[in-house]
Amino acid sequence: MLNSAQVLASTGGKVLDLAPYVPVLDPQGRAVFQATLASGESVICRDTAVVSPPGVIAASHPVDGARLAFFARTPTRTALCIDGRLDDTTLDFGPAGPTINTRGDVAARARDGDTEVIVLATTAGVEVVASGGPHDGLAVVLDEGTVVFHQRGIGLRRSGHAEPILRRDGLQRFFGANNRGQGAVATPRGIWCDDDLVIDGFEAYRAAALDDLGHVVHASAPAGGNLGVYSGRLRLVGLGDVVFGSTVVDLAFNQASLRADGRLAVRVKLADGRGLVLGWRLD
Repeated sequence: MLNSAQVLASTGGKVLDLAPYVPVLDPQGRAVFQATLASGESVICRDTAVVSPPGVIAASHPVDGARLAFFARTPTRTALCIDGRLDDTTLDFGPAGPTINTRGDVAARARDGDTEVIVLATTAGVEVVASGGPHDGLAVVLDEGTVVFHQRGIGLRRSGHAEPILRRDGLQRFFGANNRGQGAVATPRGIWCDDDLVIDGFEAYRAAALDDLGHVVHASAPAGGNLGVYSGRLRLVGLGDVVFGSTVVDLAFNQASLRADGRLAVRVKLADGRGLVLGWRLD
């Protein structure tokens, strides 16, 4: 419900644009997002404060707590930067930004020469946890260090090996996973959580996310209606909705935007040019 939303960040002043990536929430509930400044520089912001150097690329899911992770271009490759330090590998990172968990582990997609890989960066170094591809969407690191990723389905990495979960025809690229070992995916038939079809009756399904409390958040379009973000069957915000005096023309969220405790952030773009980060605490 829009009337339960809180505006966490907005364009204006030195912040020109919040697109194209998604916002995340830090443990204090502050919005952290990649922004384009009026100067044209790309940076990461927490609330209204710039917290990264300029030149950030693909920092779509950049922070949780005190650690900051993003991609930065060097003369030879796209590197992973964590707390101001570049990784010491020869990997070329991207596409899709890194994700980070509450203890500071970072997961990301990369290329090792011509080979697609999924990596996990911890205080012990950078480890390749899956290779071969093709990969799509995000590599998501959960709080206990499990890395969930899309590879002809979804792969779940445990104890040093990858095993497939939630194989479904027509699997969409943005999936959900929580710290209880559950997964959620969007398919043409509906939203699946593990082996159960939990959301159906919509015309189209684009993405799913899952918290530890059992909330299934998804981007779906009702029959004859516009794409929106829903918690279960409750529409939170969507294309064509009137928000603060203007119409929503773009929106973005994914699993990185939903914290384990049910706090959610969604980026919206309005027809009058404003960009907002809206936040909810799901009941």
